[in-house]
Amino acid sequence: EILSLRKNLLITYLNIVNYEGCNKHLLWLNKKEKKRELVLSKMSKKQKRDYAYFIMNRGVYSFFIKDNLASATKDYNKALEIALSLNDENALMFDIYLQFAQILSCAGDIDNAIKFINYSKKYKNKAGVDADLNLFYFTNAKIMFENGNFTQALNSIEKSIELNKDLAQNQFTDPNYELKVEILCKLKRYDDAYNIAKDLYSRAKNYSNKENEMSVRALIILASSEVGIGKFDKAIVHLTQAKQYFSDVDNNIKRAGGEFTGDIYKLEGDIYREQQKYKYAYDTYLKALNSYKIIYKKALKNERICEVLLQLLRMSKKLEDNDMANHYFITYDETFGTEHYKKKEMMQILLEK
Repeated sequence: EILSLRKNLLITYLNIVNYEGCNKHLLWLNKKEKKRELVLSKMSKKQKRDYAYFIMNRGVYSFFIKDNLASATKDYNKALEIALSLNDENALMFDIYLQFAQILSCAGDIDNAIKFINYSKKYKNKAGVDADLNLFYFTNAKIMFENGNFTQALNSIEKSIELNKDLAQNQFTDPNYELKVEILCKLKRYDDAYNIAKDLYSRAKNYSNKENEMSVRALIILASSEVGIGKFDKAIVHLTQAKQYFSDVDNNIKRAGGEFTGDIYKLEGDIYREQQKYKYAYDTYLKALNSYKIIYKKALKNERICEVLLQLLRMSKKLEDNDMANHYFITYDETFGTEHYKKKEMMQILLEK
């Protein structure tokens, strides 16, 4: 029963973004594995199921906290192997495929994220009431967002929010609202985004008596909406706070920054661009691109990379550097292909005199 209890506690701590709590139970799991005390052949079916969920969520921690996709993939494969050895574990199969789809969508690997969310759909109806539909619609919205399908993304995240309407808004439900703000900003509904973002930050800063990841993420989300409505001074203050948090990371208990570092630079670039400080904007967008590449590595076919390449192309034209403009257009074209939704806009910017 201790395996099941610690698994449940790990999931709880992940949901409330308590990394010290996560670390405690992961250290226990790692120690047990190192001593070879978790032997599948000696486990009951329930214990195998609990173990699969435990290591699946260790993979979630590895990616979302440590930015370690390789470790997360290793745990995903191990959990899947256990699930496949069991009969009629539809909810487990659904959750494993779906969690990995979420990880891949956040790692920028959208093509594979689509593949794995489609795998999860095969088990969705069979899983019945045990299916995590909140995560399903969230992940679907994330994939739609990264593919530039913003209206569909909004519809999907609204379904996730609707499923949680009877729950208190907290660390568990806030990621839905974070993604909704991002989507609304892409749809240029900045006032709506700003109102949600203010509420997000108001809640998040009360989750702890000190700055925490939820409050810092909320700051970045708030800043994105502030840039949209022209509140640049407030956005600069909030981005500075967020940048300081990630520069002070304790690698044992805090996230290393993930795509949020790139988001900060991208929003700073937006502010410089609006202020017509094009060289500063170019340099800052380049920092954003390099930050995203650290996280996404070769999985660059996603909305964040697309947006930064577009802005680097735009700033290169403003700086009358046609060689760099051509470079960024070619990089975009090789990454996203000829049918991508930004192709026409990128071509128009490239051809501007």
